[in-house]
This record gives sequence, structure tokens and C-alpha cells, in this order.
Amino acid sequence: MYATALSFIFIATQWLTSAVPIENKIPTIQAKSFNLDNKTNYVVYWGSTDGEGSLSDYCNDNIYDVIILAFAAVLDQNGVPQLYIDQCNGQDCSALVSQVQTCQNNGKTVMLSLGGGAGSYLLKSNDYARMVANHLWNMFLNGTGEQRPFGNSVVLDGVDFDIEAGTKDSNPYWVTLINELRRLTKTDPSRRYYLSGAPQCVLPDAWFGPGPQTAINEADLDFISIQFYNNYCGVQAFFRTVKYVFFFRTW
Repeated sequence: MYATALSFIFIATQWLTSAVPIENKIPTIQAKSFNLDNKTNYVVYWGSTDGEGSLSDYCNDNIYDVIILAFAAVLDQNGVPQLYIDQCNGQDCSALVSQVQTCQNNGKTVMLSLGGGAGSYLLKSNDYARMVANHLWNMFLNGTGEQRPFGNSVVLDGVDFDIEAGTKDSNPYWVTLINELRRLTKTDPSRRYYLSGAPQCVLPDAWFGPGPQTAINEADLDFISIQFYNNYCGVQAFFRTVKYVFFFRTW
């Protein structure tokens, strides 16, 4: 079992707009590097909600540590991730290149999320899972030989897995995918790449674990960001008279 840090997120993408007035009050950029040992990391998803503003809005501040681009919501028959990200024209994200570069230059960690609440990304076999890992590496990290939606000048800082659908039989394939992608990242010692998961607050998560042959137990993840929102066990459960459904301490 790999050591995995926990990152408790209490925000959904639709909350982003409310942060804009706060950001406007911050006069200077305070660039910083993401540190897994910190207990105050602010992780946010961007790219799938109306009215959330531009990506650069979230980079020109000292609030966010990790910005996750959402989502690569579909895998085609060859395992190629299909993007559904605001300001991307299908597989062409050239409109976001300068904004991603601004984020990274300002000390933000910028990742891509595979999955989401709506999409089609069922893994069919271990071989298929390895194909997906290689496509992710070649298209978004530091691989070559495939069309790169952000071009050759952008190397993202990692991949997040927000798996909200599947079958029990396919759960071990996520372990295969993540560990293959980890193997590929180790071929580039010049950078630190992060691999993360976003399980629901329900314990265990149906697709990610913890449990035998699940990603939380057996995949080489850096951290998990538990979704204490959009679920009955979310942060709102803390304020109920019966709090046994708020699984913060259990996680």
C-alpha cells in the first residue's frame, strides 16, 4: 500500500465565482509551491461551470495552491481522453496556453482531471488502462508522439482521477492505469508530477476505495481530495443533530 496524503476539499466548482471579489482585494501575487505537508492546501476545479471567470483569475492571487482542469470526461475506443473544458475547442486548448503558463509561473500546480459526474470513461481491461496512461503522458505531461491539446510549450503538473461511475470489476484497472502513469512520470526526473484521486465522502467510495484492489489501497497516489460536497455525507451533515453521516474523522 502506498502512502497517500489526504486533502479535504469542501468546495465545488460552482463556488468559484463567489471568490472573485476576494481575489480583487489582493494587490500582489505571492507565488508559492504546492507542499503536501501543508494542512491548508486549497485545491479547486476549474473548467466545467458557467460564470466561473477565466483561468487566469485564479492564478493572479495567493489563495489557490492546486488548480485542476475539468474534465477529460470521455475515453474513446482507443483510450484517448476527450476534453470538455471551458475555452477549449474540443481537443484544441490553445486559448488556455498562456493562462496555464501564468498559473505555473505564479507557483500554482495545474493538473488535469479525468472523469467527472457526467461522462463515459469505463476502463475495459488492464491493457486498455495502460493505453490510457500512455495517452495521458504523451498528450498532457512530458511524452511525445501524439497531438498535445495545450501544445508542446505546456507540461501539466499531474493528473487527478474523479471517478464517479464504473463497475466493481473495473476498479482494479484504475490501479493499473495510475501505476503505469507513475512509472512513466519517473522517466522524467526533472519535474515533480502529482497523481491524485477525488473519492466521494461515502466510505468506502464505490470506485476508488479504500478496499482490496482499489486505487486508494494499491495505486501510487500522492494525495486524495475527498468530496465533502454534493453528497449526503458532505459538510452540511456536520450541522445535523445526528452526525454519524459526516465521515471526516473516519477518513
